Amino acid sequence: MRTNETARRSVNSAISALRTYRLIDCFDLCTLFWEDVSPSYEAVLDRLQRNEDALPPGISADHLARHILAKVGEDAQIIGDTLRNGQPPLTTADADELSAILTGTVASRKNAARYQRHVRRLVGGLFVGRLIDEGSEVRQFGGVGRIDLVFRNVATTGVFDDINRRHGVEGMYIPVECKNYEFDPENPEFAQLQQRLNAKFGMLGIIACRTVTNWDAVLARSAPAAREGKWILVLSDAEFGRMLDAHLAGDVQTVEAPLYDQVKRLALA
Repeated sequence: MRTNETARRSVNSAISALRTYRLIDCFDLCTLFWEDVSPSYEAVLDRLQRNEDALPPGISADHLARHILAKVGEDAQIIGDTLRNGQPPLTTADADELSAILTGTVASRKNAARYQRHVRRLVGGLFVGRLIDEGSEVRQFGGVGRIDLVFRNVATTGVFDDINRRHGVEGMYIPVECKNYEFDPENPEFAQLQQRLNAKFGMLGIIACRTVTNWDAVLARSAPAAREGKWILVLSDAEFGRMLDAHLAGDVQTVEAPLYDQVKRLALA
């Protein structure tokens, strides 16, 4: 049986679907979605057909019933993803706030914790339902090692699925090291993350950094680890900015484009 909160969300989704066609609930759908665990297509259609004269010109009861159920299902999926991921999808307001915070956060060790918090929100929000937030300052090797951020890879499509399935790089857990420096990631940063990777934990990691001025040099530093089967991807403020814009536009391919560009280089390392 659904909780009142779940029922309320379903009712709100049904009302939102009606508003798409500038309709109010003159079909008593609120009662249906409040009382029924999962209203069938036939039940929704029956309610609409009882007051078919209220439907807009050119919109059939069948079309509206399918639209309502699709809206309710889509909203429920978003809520489910949020609960599993621990973070809601990024909104325009989130994107504006995160962009301002990144721009306003000085690249220095003093601001490392602040930068880490916002990278956590960025990665979790950009990849809702694909990467699950497993926490920050995660201990490894019996407490000897500590990882800035860890995400669990549950992707069944997209770049993180491709890296695993097509390229054979195991990535059950993905460590993210956050470098709030003014300079490009250098050999020590790659060596640190390389040590975190192993077959049991995962062979894929991410370095988040403020800037990359020489991509050829940065990608060359990741090549030795790639030849050992350990893949390290790099995301700077510029990449996060482009990914945010694409995410808000609903362009999944462009969100993942910076990662796919690096995947191609690593596959040839």
